[in-house]
Amino acid sequence: MENVVKKDRVMRMALAILVGLVIVFAAALIFAGKNSSEVTQNFVAEQEAKLKKAIVNVGGTHLVASVADTDISRKMGLSNVKSIDANEGKLFMFDKEGYWEIWAKDMKFNFDAIWINDAGTVVHVEENISPSTYPNSYKPKYPASRVLETNAGWVKTHNIKVGDTYLSTEIKN
Repeated sequence: MENVVKKDRVMRMALAILVGLVIVFAAALIFAGKNSSEVTQNFVAEQEAKLKKAIVNVGGTHLVASVADTDISRKMGLSNVKSIDANEGKLFMFDKEGYWEIWAKDMKFNFDAIWINDAGTVVHVEENISPSTYPNSYKPKYPASRVLETNAGWVKTHNIKVGDTYLSTEIKN
């Protein structure tokens, strides 16, 4: 009789542990499903805050840009960012000139892209790139070492064109 009672206790405990694990697993799935975009947005915001910033002048117009100068920060770009202010941008910096392509993967707003060479000259401009264009990519006609992404309409508003000059100064945190 005593063995039966022990077995019953062990079975109840095993069942309770199993039920508890199922509840924890289900809660984790629900949390991940409902909050994944919020978690992603929070991660993006945290990473954005860690990035270097620069004051950028293109064609005589200033803006503040977060700098993407690592493979990870360049890949993230402005993906999953809801919006940026009118005079903000993202400055992608590369170690050498090339035909660096961009795309609108996971973008939440239309944007303009400006390619700049090592001499500080705008060599290519694309306007009003829509997130719906993904997976298409855009590349310059001439080699560039920087790409500046801004809100759509920034290029037109400030009359930015090929041949304009570019300068930037890093902001110390």
